Amino acid sequence: MQVLSTTHELGINGASLAIPEIAARLTTRGDRIDVLVPEEVTGPLQGLIESAGGRVIRAANIKTGYDVALVNTILNAQMVSSMAPHMPVVWYIHEAEAGFDWLLKNSEGAAAFQAATHVILYHPHCRDTVFAPFLRHFPQHAVSIIPSGADIPPPDAPVPRAHEKDGRGILFVGTPYSRKRPVDLMSAFLAFCDGAPPLRIVGDSSYLDPDARPLLKRAPDRFQFLGVLDWPALRAEYERASILSLPSGSESMGRVTMEAALHGCALVLSDLPVHKGVWRDGKSALLHSVGDQPSLGLALRRLLDHPEDRIRLAEAARMVALNYPKEQSLDRVLMVLDRVTRAHQLSQPRSSAQNGVR
Repeated sequence: MQVLSTTHELGINGASLAIPEIAARLTTRGDRIDVLVPEEVTGPLQGLIESAGGRVIRAANIKTGYDVALVNTILNAQMVSSMAPHMPVVWYIHEAEAGFDWLLKNSEGAAAFQAATHVILYHPHCRDTVFAPFLRHFPQHAVSIIPSGADIPPPDAPVPRAHEKDGRGILFVGTPYSRKRPVDLMSAFLAFCDGAPPLRIVGDSSYLDPDARPLLKRAPDRFQFLGVLDWPALRAEYERASILSLPSGSESMGRVTMEAALHGCALVLSDLPVHKGVWRDGKSALLHSVGDQPSLGLALRRLLDHPEDRIRLAEAARMVALNYPKEQSLDRVLMVLDRVTRAHQLSQPRSSAQNGVR
């Protein structure tokens, strides 16, 4: 099978990492994948794609040579429409409400839903609520819900020990722009987390919400910006931290919470629809309303002051995350690619020889 994928960026984030991971699975079984990117785009993701056996290209004849397209993220809606006349298209949408907002501002998005062969979403909420207006006439069998997963440690690997951690380290992982609401966390941290080490923030600080600047000016020594980290460095941060806080206004059930939980972190999360059925307030995480800085701060303070709660929640979170192995998610994506490709091949007119014509 020859797959044509596409991405608008070569930076590293949860959505873009899906490409080299899928590429590795495809090339291992003998398939090929080209990843089409804009001419001017560069970044570290290219090395990961090539290490996985894929090929990054800047131009392609999309009319011939490919069995199926895998279009990554909502932002590549235009590529769905461009590729659909020439091959079946699987649209892998990683966004939730943020993706819907983008569609409202970009008219090509609605047309892309009409052109796509199959759509992959992370959570039923994304299908039944967020993108429901665009999927109203979409065949039910052509929408797959495939949750994001994380690397599950082997059975003989050491189990992270929440009770052995310092108990005071708080971590944020993600691009710190307005949708992730870093200001809520930074404000709550200053108001409620006296005595804790500086809040450590992993992500591209060039996107920092401008409203965070006054907080930085007020207490510059209370925040540490670590930038974008490779996996070994990020894993070290998960192992160091005791609490992961993600106060986002919108998520699609990305991998950060799973990764942190697998490394022994207790979770403090905004109460989003995509967390329902996964994280339970007071059982496997502490949830707060979006934008509720006092509730966020009190949740952090509770975990700082009551190690028994933090340890209990961290251990429960790890048990949840073990149910979401990344390998299973990747297997399901490949099953969709195989099924869509096969259905397309069967729908094509057979050659004269196949039809018995002499």
